[in-house]
Amino acid sequence: MTNNGRAPSDYSNTNTIESAVAAAATAAYGTSQINMSKQTRSFFDLKTKTDNRIDTNNPTIADVPHLTEQILSTTFQHALEYTKNDTPYDNEIPLFWTFGTTMDHMCKRLMQCFPNIVQVSGGTIAGSTLEEAIRKFPMDVKLLQQKISLGEYDGTASMDDGGKYVNVDLFTPQGVQRAADLRLLFPSRQYPLIREHDYSPVVTSSISDTTTTNTNTASSQINLLVSPFPPETVNGLFSTATTTATNINVGSSPPKAKVHAIMLPTSHSIRNYHSMHLSKGGTSTFLEFITSPSILVNNYVTRILSGQWEAGSQVTEIHLEVAKNIISRKIHMWPNRGVQDMFSVWANTYGWEEGALKHREQLLQQMQLSNNELVLGMECLFPPPDPNLPPPVHAPPPAPSELDIEINRIISERNALDDKLFLYVIQLYDSWMA
Repeated sequence: MTNNGRAPSDYSNTNTIESAVAAAATAAYGTSQINMSKQTRSFFDLKTKTDNRIDTNNPTIADVPHLTEQILSTTFQHALEYTKNDTPYDNEIPLFWTFGTTMDHMCKRLMQCFPNIVQVSGGTIAGSTLEEAIRKFPMDVKLLQQKISLGEYDGTASMDDGGKYVNVDLFTPQGVQRAADLRLLFPSRQYPLIREHDYSPVVTSSISDTTTTNTNTASSQINLLVSPFPPETVNGLFSTATTTATNINVGSSPPKAKVHAIMLPTSHSIRNYHSMHLSKGGTSTFLEFITSPSILVNNYVTRILSGQWEAGSQVTEIHLEVAKNIISRKIHMWPNRGVQDMFSVWANTYGWEEGALKHREQLLQQMQLSNNELVLGMECLFPPPDPNLPPPVHAPPPAPSELDIEINRIISERNALDDKLFLYVIQLYDSWMA
């Protein structure tokens, strides 16, 4: 893929603001280091070739349908459209697009609380064991199984049959490219399941309680993809158009992604971006950060959904309408207050909850434990309040300083479109849950 006039990506530069967003922003500026040119065309290729009459910096309301269809057919070409209460398609895999939200801890908890599912993610979710497994098996896809801690059982006891993940890292551009090269979503066989660290094979009749009869499809072996990259970047995982391999399998239908995402209030997101900037070696103060030319602090979500990724490009109410169209059709965007509902939808739609409870029963029998000594599933992921503890008391926030007031003003002025988009996401969420 060429840069098409975009700034080149430099994933090794940890001192830039853009590199702080888990490579999502740098992927948006250009994906030249991920060689997807034979697997997918970029939105910018098509945007310049299909209709040169559209001024993408100053589109009109009449351009909204055309721009929407361009993005749906490129960036989201392998994403399924969704409706309320829809039934999973054959070979459907949920893709959690994090785009800079700090959800690593929840994905890690998901692995611990649903040891019956297989997750493909990266970052800190699997930790150093993932890096070790990638080094150990650079040319093969392996499913690794953690030990499950019995926690309150005796404080130290643990056993196998814990969470499962794949030796692929979707949080780096190199990892995404490797996953595409390994044809991760086109297995010709059942992927081998091995133990962490000792890498001993697991003798089991299935790799997941959600496994279907056809173990050579992606969705029967992989239950969740997690990545901060735009769906355009991970398109190569789903594409078979140019492959010459004869040993791949698409099952009864090619794999498709059902895209989910969490949208936070703008001020919350920007503070997360700044924290990531500092963690990557950046030195900007928060005030310097929010007044910088970075797209992260200027209607970032509206930009990445409407194709206005270049720094300095204009973003308008028309782009907001395009972003709304994308969300209403191909991204199940949840507001931050809907996090538990999102995981609940996954658990029930894909059979994860039922599988976790079956897995729990098997472990209780094997270890001869009582019923309350092991909790899995949604009750593990979102424990109910302890009835023996008093309700938490939240102290009122301190009065904002003059600097706080000025910072909030700047954030609001520079992110008015994202604030409107967040209200739209809340409206959709309320309609879904009604």
